[in-house]
Amino acid sequence: MLHNLAARQPLLLIIEDLHWCDPSTLELLEAHARQQAAPILTLLTARPEFRLEPKPGYTLDLAPLSVAEVTELIEQLDIGLSEEAILGIAGRTDGIPLFAEEMARASQIHVTGPGATLTLQELLTARLDSTSEAKPTAWLAATLGREFDLALLRRISPLTQDAFEQTVETLVNTGLIQGDHDKTFAFRHALIQEAAYRSQPKKTRQAAHRRIAEVLQTAFPETAETQPEIVARHLTEGGETLSAIGYWLKAGHNAALHSAHLEAKAHFETGLSLLEQLPDDETRNRLELQLQAALGGVLIALKGYGSEEAKRHFTRAAYLGRGAGDEAELFPIIYGLWLGGQSDSITVAPLDLAEKLMHIAQRSGDPVHAIAAHYAHGNNLFWLGRHLEARPHLETVLSSFPKISAERLVAELGEDTRVSCHSFLAWVEWLQGYPDRARRQIETAVSQASALGHAHSQGFALAFSATLYRHLGLPRETEAISLELLKLAEHRELGLWTAVAYTAQGWAMAAQGNAEAIHQVEQGVAAVRVAMKLVDATISLYLADGLLRLGHHRQALECLESIISQAIDWQDHYLLAEFFRLKAEALLALDNGVSREAEALLHQALDTARQQKSVMLELRAAITLARLWRDRGESAQAYSMLNAVYRRFTEGFDTPDLQAAATLLQELSPL
Repeated sequence: MLHNLAARQPLLLIIEDLHWCDPSTLELLEAHARQQAAPILTLLTARPEFRLEPKPGYTLDLAPLSVAEVTELIEQLDIGLSEEAILGIAGRTDGIPLFAEEMARASQIHVTGPGATLTLQELLTARLDSTSEAKPTAWLAATLGREFDLALLRRISPLTQDAFEQTVETLVNTGLIQGDHDKTFAFRHALIQEAAYRSQPKKTRQAAHRRIAEVLQTAFPETAETQPEIVARHLTEGGETLSAIGYWLKAGHNAALHSAHLEAKAHFETGLSLLEQLPDDETRNRLELQLQAALGGVLIALKGYGSEEAKRHFTRAAYLGRGAGDEAELFPIIYGLWLGGQSDSITVAPLDLAEKLMHIAQRSGDPVHAIAAHYAHGNNLFWLGRHLEARPHLETVLSSFPKISAERLVAELGEDTRVSCHSFLAWVEWLQGYPDRARRQIETAVSQASALGHAHSQGFALAFSATLYRHLGLPRETEAISLELLKLAEHRELGLWTAVAYTAQGWAMAAQGNAEAIHQVEQGVAAVRVAMKLVDATISLYLADGLLRLGHHRQALECLESIISQAIDWQDHYLLAEFFRLKAEALLALDNGVSREAEALLHQALDTARQQKSVMLELRAAITLARLWRDRGESAQAYSMLNAVYRRFTEGFDTPDLQAAATLLQELSPL
């Protein structure tokens, strides 16, 4: 919006007190700073300790005002102080403008004299006291915040309309608040609002917070619905702990839905911190269960599916839910444990939790539960290399639940699961020999995620897209997608997707001949292991393939031996045929193309690919084996074997794999 407006005319964007900024606004400013130049002068003010990244183009450190400048400031107030009094104030206010103004006004009304040592807070409180009947209205306004809606202030004020308008006018005339007379007002300085807030008795302040929360819920339901954190804060400060926790939970879900994961995390943590004020009973346990499960989901988005912190929260939620009568209430917890709980190793059979999810879904009849259960099965079966079984589960999600909104899926499952299914189906299509269909599936996933605007779902789709194009052997396309993913993931602080993007970008550069880029791949692989260790085999393929392309065969062989061992131990089977083939490639390069072990590995790759119905991996193994046979004079056998696989393809003839097969077949052809 800013850049569109700037295309019409130059703009001035001013944001004050940046040190109090929320994460999403900071994210917006950082994105704005990284954009191409536009005629926008952005002016930010902040306390000295605050730092913005990237650094602004120009920084001006403002020193305290000099005695001469303070003198000039007080003279401009035109309140009739003597020169001696002005100089006395200028020497005692440390060059702080607000302090100087308040000291001058206090001297005018004889609150203080030449030798007084009142603090700024005391001066501001004294000025509030001087407003007499308007002070209670200032208290209410301060309880709303530095900025406040006049209509809301009117609803919570006990005064008549005439009396209310008179007190507002008094506060404006004394310079405490400012604004137009219809909409939004604000205290002239944050410290004035703070002084007004702190000067009221605790019981009065708590009653004001409760009244504000009540009015927001009854008279301003749209605000309570779209900004539940405001109601939550007032209920918290008003001592209504049980209701406050409910609103913090709602605020967290709302923030997560809009990709404000840091705010969501803070809201859920605030709710958890309030639980100790409640008695240890069933209500408290139920609320903690919901908060723990929700916080676990947000941490997965922020830190990756392998987040140990997320696992702790889901485990705690599972403990709280033991013996629960309503199985449906346990569903998000079991789903969370399935999604990211097993971050270190395989501790239960991969399908056990998926089967529990399906059991609950069948009993609850909830379509979202059914979506999640089918996705869990499709996901697990895919990694196990059982693609024919995975496909119907993934397709069921996409075809059977068209009326479930993406927003509901994000709210209940933490991501748009249909985007995830399209992404997995793209890999299934590629493995089964349909690269064109694979590209259409991943384009659909990216398009749907982009339209939704949910950052974690966008990251999922782009990460799968980058990996698909790596599988296809297209480094330029991989690099373009990885750069898009990196930009999104860094802005949204999504740890797993940042690491995947960094790895994919490094591989793309290495595949295009940049030998130094292999170090980036190594760093990216290490980062992914932290975020989600169970995908180590998949992400390490970037490194093994990059090493082979750059001629580092010994390092590639060591990497592949580790990958194969890990993939078998962790039941990550879907690329086993490719791992066997690449290990054979490394051995052939090291043994001048005559390795018996390499030939055995290629036969193992062919057998594995055939068992898994992975036609694309079967073709790759056949190409490598055909070259080996050709080099030892067995061209006819090589042609027959390779041609039998190649003839099964009906699309994707412009991809590197099929082009390589066609070229080799032409060379081997007996005609």
